[in-house]
Amino acid sequence: MTHSVSEQSDLAGLDEEYPVTEQQVSDLHERGWARLPGLLSTEITERLRELIVTQPRRPLDAIGKSFRKIKDSSQDDGVQFLDHESDPLHNFNHEGMAWRMPYFMSIATSRRVASAAVKIMQREQAVFVQDISFFKPGPGTPTNMHQDYASWPFDRKGQINVWIALVDVSADMGPLQYIEGSHHAGPLGLAGKLDVRATYPELSGRPVVGGQALRAGDAQVHWDLTVHGAQENSTNRVREAYVLRFARTDTLYNGIGHPHYDLFNLPIGKPFGELTAFPNVDVNGLVS
Repeated sequence: MTHSVSEQSDLAGLDEEYPVTEQQVSDLHERGWARLPGLLSTEITERLRELIVTQPRRPLDAIGKSFRKIKDSSQDDGVQFLDHESDPLHNFNHEGMAWRMPYFMSIATSRRVASAAVKIMQREQAVFVQDISFFKPGPGTPTNMHQDYASWPFDRKGQINVWIALVDVSADMGPLQYIEGSHHAGPLGLAGKLDVRATYPELSGRPVVGGQALRAGDAQVHWDLTVHGAQENSTNRVREAYVLRFARTDTLYNGIGHPHYDLFNLPIGKPFGELTAFPNVDVNGLVS
């Protein structure tokens, strides 16, 4: 059985397959990232914006507290924050909307989005594991080059981020940039506030790509191992993005702390494809 959304006017168009090209597949697998223009319609993108801002913001220090299992920073002198956590001009986030509001889950598990995810991953099925916003204030600060893999509770590589612009994003608003081919370097660890090139100088000679303007509803996708970051948002507008994360079905939960996955009391060593909290999808959408 597949998931149908065609009868809902505010989800119209999501029952259509996204036309992933061979070039987009090659870009992701060889270069580490790819563009997915027009993934979501203007109407759906605007509705996402309206709903996201009704949700609570994730605390700036949520990742550090969860990952390190530390106490509240106000009671623990000497706490070392991760990357952005002491920077109020960095991204702020809303997380886990799809597990509170059916509208978000319908989008993530729709044929439109799921077909794009599994086709570009070159897998028959994947698991939708997380959604999160990245709102970057302007004028703001840059995001250092980093990998996502080290802060996720997954035992193997092969997860993707689908980064969707919720507003028209100009080049001076800090759209994502990538170190070309950096996913081939393997896991690089968690370098805290450092640009990953400070600890892996061999990456410094590789070209930095991306950073182009996007229209609302356009998406970019990158691997969990792709080193990425962003220039500062030098405008007076907020760069708004919504990210969907998809994992391989055979990925095991390894128990590393994370503010989203900690909520589900997951058994360590269990494949995400067998965990009922996270829906499996294929080229037709939700698998049930």
